[in-house]
Amino acid sequence: MKFLLIFAIVAWLAWRWRSSRIRSQMRAKSDSVGAPTTMLCCDRCGLHVPARDTIAGKSGVYCCQEHLRQAEP
Repeated sequence: MKFLLIFAIVAWLAWRWRSSRIRSQMRAKSDSVGAPTTMLCCDRCGLHVPARDTIAGKSGVYCCQEHLRQAEP
């Protein structure tokens, strides 16, 4: 009976230790996530691209130089 009580206490301590480690890892991961980025749709193919990576043309935004060239000769 004593063995069973010791085993239960050790299992409970291990569970508490592991859950606290997981919680701290999740907290660290959520702190490292940046702010949301605005996504724009390419007017040629419809691909969603971060706004900072788009190429602006006369009639819209594009995901690459090739699509800009095809859409605006």
